[in-house]
Amino acid sequence: MRFNGPVPERVNGRLAMLAFMAIAHREMETGLTMLQQALALPHNYAAWPLLALMGLMVYATFPPALAGAREEDFFWFTVRAEKTNGRAAMLGLAVLAALEYHSGFAFF
Repeated sequence: MRFNGPVPERVNGRLAMLAFMAIAHREMETGLTMLQQALALPHNYAAWPLLALMGLMVYATFPPALAGAREEDFFWFTVRAEKTNGRAAMLGLAVLAALEYHSGFAFF
């Protein structure tokens, strides 16, 4: 759980990948920006299963890391690909938020 440890980056990367896909999908359906979706979240009951999935993902990431399990490749699911995709998703969320904030309309 160090600041630069593997667990925070793994959790944030996985959540960013899931959130980016959900936000993009919702933007295509409704035309709401990311900020508008975030503000409507408490009243949007359709998003609650996604939030539950995110909580489950965080919970499932910790036990292997706390038990000292090594990061290993699993067929084509490589550790390097997960880190790269997670970092790209985190950067993509930040860029998407900035673009939509400055333009005022949904990107997707």
